Amino acid sequence: KRKVSHIGPLLEVLSHVNLEKDGLTLFDYGCGFGYSMSLARELGIKAFGVDIDEERLSVCRHLGLNVAGPMEFDKEFPEVKADIILLQSNIEHIIDLSGTMDYLKGKSKKGTVLYVNGLTPRIISIEKKRGQFVKAHFIEHINYFPVKTLDFFMGKYGYFPLRAVWHLSSGKI
Repeated sequence: KRKVSHIGPLLEVLSHVNLEKDGLTLFDYGCGFGYSMSLARELGIKAFGVDIDEERLSVCRHLGLNVAGPMEFDKEFPEVKADIILLQSNIEHIIDLSGTMDYLKGKSKKGTVLYVNGLTPRIISIEKKRGQFVKAHFIEHINYFPVKTLDFFMGKYGYFPLRAVWHLSSGKI
């Protein structure tokens, strides 16, 4: 079930990518157990990932995926420039948002499609009404973006919204 849940976001991103182009590259920032990378690889897309959890990286390596920790990634894969970047279910955990976005922009080609999802402030009010916080773990989650705020934030780095994904503009930032 977990692996299948990653098909939807990947298909959404692929609907905005030129599939005629040879050698598509995906960069999964916070790749976890490599579900999206495995799916991309099956579709003929070169996939790379970074994660902070060594156990998850070990699972990915066992699957033959191109992964590394944040401090080692650029040494192991120095030339990676992505057509697709996934930032799934981790923007709410990131401490240095500006540094992360600068890093991702450096991994982007002109026209890169960036898929971002995460918790919104709405989840707090929903769980507050239920009297139980399940998804809104306040110690683990430090960023909650309303969609318009996320659009504005991504715009500062040259991305503009394409429905549920952001696309790096080809013009000036």
